[in-house]
Amino acid sequence: MKDPIGLKHNKIVYKDQELPIWFIDTGAPHTVIFWENISSEKSFSEFDIIEFGRNIRFHELYKPDGTNVNLVYLLGNNGIKIRTYERGVENETLSCGTGSIASAIISTLKFNLSPPIKVIPLSNDELVVDFSYDKGKISNVTLEGSVNIVFRGELIYNENEKKIIFKL
Repeated sequence: MKDPIGLKHNKIVYKDQELPIWFIDTGAPHTVIFWENISSEKSFSEFDIIEFGRNIRFHELYKPDGTNVNLVYLLGNNGIKIRTYERGVENETLSCGTGSIASAIISTLKFNLSPPIKVIPLSNDELVVDFSYDKGKISNVTLEGSVNIVFRGELIYNENEKKIIFKL
């Protein structure tokens, strides 16, 4: 995977709460926020990530392009659970590779974890993020997880109509 860039720590106000946030670009821009910092009567899995993510994604700090938003729950034993709001999709997704990497890296830096980091996204398909951290530089990032074929298709270029046809 790409070596991450642009690591920043900041604060943002959400519903009268001042939240510490971390930003990193792991191939896509990601903001990481830890569940422990959020005051909510709902549980981690019941929390409205869509409204929360949309609010952060379009925040002034991230104009004009926006950011993906990862909510992270520390499991212990080098493990984290994450929920991801993806820009473009504008919704929560079952899993996000660059979001898993961002969350694992920031969790390691914040909580002094030791890679590899086990990441459990909404899909519950366990991912493993590994990387090197030396003198403030993150490198050799890898992402492991199961692979499933979800569909097959074929792209055919129609020369007469000058368009691409997708065939399932």
